[in-house]
Amino acid sequence: MSVGDVVWALSAGEDAAAILLQLQETFSTIETGYRVRKQQAVLRTYAIASYLRGNHAAWLEFCGRPEWDGRSKRPTPEKSSFALRYALRFAIGPSDAATKDVSRYFRILRPHFDRQVPVEKVEEMMNEAGGLVALGKPPKVGTATPSSDDPKWTEDDYRSDLTRLLSENQLADRGTKKANVDDVLDAAAAFHDRNVVVPRRLACEAEGISCLRLLLISAWLVRDRDAWDEFCRSKLWIDRKRKPNLNRPREAFHFILLVLAAQTGVNFSANRIFVAAEAAWLALFDEFCA
Repeated sequence: MSVGDVVWALSAGEDAAAILLQLQETFSTIETGYRVRKQQAVLRTYAIASYLRGNHAAWLEFCGRPEWDGRSKRPTPEKSSFALRYALRFAIGPSDAATKDVSRYFRILRPHFDRQVPVEKVEEMMNEAGGLVALGKPPKVGTATPSSDDPKWTEDDYRSDLTRLLSENQLADRGTKKANVDDVLDAAAAFHDRNVVVPRRLACEAEGISCLRLLLISAWLVRDRDAWDEFCRSKLWIDRKRKPNLNRPREAFHFILLVLAAQTGVNFSANRIFVAAEAAWLALFDEFCA
């Protein structure tokens, strides 16, 4: 119905609400079509990012694209594990509004990208969840049950994922990451050697973040005084009422959760898995670090 048709219908005495109902259907159709096309575009970007991560030559060519010139955050040859974030940035654009979209889509898709889930499977999961946004929503508190299919992380998984997390959260200088990862693994091994009982499922994924990996980061911060000092002085805590204290490393895990909550918008204190993880961290610290 054109604008002229609407004017004519109203002048002929047609009910205005009936015309608005027709427009409601039109708006709904447009919105649904837009959402579907946008989700498909995001999934295609995911597929391209997976390809770039696995093809070094293609990744190097992508890093050298002139579109990155003048941008402060650009891909580098050693950062192919960040291919999803950079592919989203490239496809969506550099505006402020685009940056928010990149962060939102990256948060939703990152857990699947990190586990190298094929795009076809991600699309299937998205459709089952009811859309891309629904795919990113955390499970309801109290509904998660232990499963034999829970991911089993190897030492290599911890090493690569922890390196990535340290880099992304700016908890370490580039030149010291490898040594710090080794320190964390040593600390974790010491915990296991002493037969510490850690609550079940801490190695499982929740909200797309592994609790055990966060425990490892906490152990690294406590073992490395310079790292804890850097963390406490980070610009992350500017204008915040609660800040980490150099003399209270026992709170490391709590403040790491605060960092992630600010980045993801997830209320970790409402998730029973993370509550159990924090209790485990406090017990580990009191027994071995205090």
